[in-house]
Amino acid sequence: MKVAIIGSGIVGLSSAYILSRSAEVVVFERRYPLYGASGRNSGGITPMLGNKELIDLAKRSIKLYDDVQGEVNFNFLFRKDGYLKVAKNDLDMDHLEKEHNLQKSAGLKVREIDPFEIKNMVPGFDPKSVVGGFYGEGGIIFPWPVIWGYEKGC
Repeated sequence: MKVAIIGSGIVGLSSAYILSRSAEVVVFERRYPLYGASGRNSGGITPMLGNKELIDLAKRSIKLYDDVQGEVNFNFLFRKDGYLKVAKNDLDMDHLEKEHNLQKSAGLKVREIDPFEIKNMVPGFDPKSVVGGFYGEGGIIFPWPVIWGYEKGC
C-alpha cells in the first residue's frame, strides 16, 4: 500500500511513523516541519480534562510518547512535572471541581490546591488573583524533538 500524508507536524509525522510499519509513506510539506499549529503550541499535555473520552485519549497519548521515544531511541524532552489549572472566581472553581470529580473517577492523581500553594509553585504569582486550583498529571513536551524522533523513526 502507498500512502501520501500532507503536513509534517505532530499529526502528520506520527501518522507517517505508524503507517510506515506496513506501507510505503510519503510526506508532503509546503514549507518546513512544524510550520503550522504543532510549532506554535505550548506543548502542554495533560489528562486533566472534562470528558471521559478525552481523558482516556490523553492517557494513551502520554503512553504513546513514552513508547515511541524508546522505539526510535530519541529523547522527546517530555517533562512530566505536572499540570496546573487555576480558577479566577467561584464559577470557574465550580467548573474545575466537576472536572476534578470526573478525573478522580478515571483514576487520575489530581489534588485541589489553594492560592498560596500556587504561589509557591509559580514564582511571581499573585495569590489574590485566583480562588484556587487543581494540580495533577501532565507536563510539557517540546515539539521539535518529537518531530526529529518521528523523522528518525520513519
